[in-house]
Amino acid sequence: MLLNHPKLVSLGDTDSSRAAHHIYKTCRRDTVPRFGLKECFWGFTKNVEEFNRKLIVYTRKYPRIIRSSVALFPFVERLHIIVHHEDCLEHLKI
Repeated sequence: MLLNHPKLVSLGDTDSSRAAHHIYKTCRRDTVPRFGLKECFWGFTKNVEEFNRKLIVYTRKYPRIIRSSVALFPFVERLHIIVHHEDCLEHLKI
């Protein structure tokens, strides 16, 4: 969705952080795309059971996920975030 519609301003209440991390990992560093999302939800999940099974791995990866999201979504004005790891907060500094 993001790759086909980079000027979207919102994805609703869908967590965009994991999609951003996947896009960031698969693109060349000299062509990192920038998306126009103005409102983002990061760290949210609708499948709580699956999330709980993967919580330890997810928590460890969370700072990298947030770093990727910040790089791809530079225009965010409203951020809804669940902090799973306090180290991710350093990536939110302006």
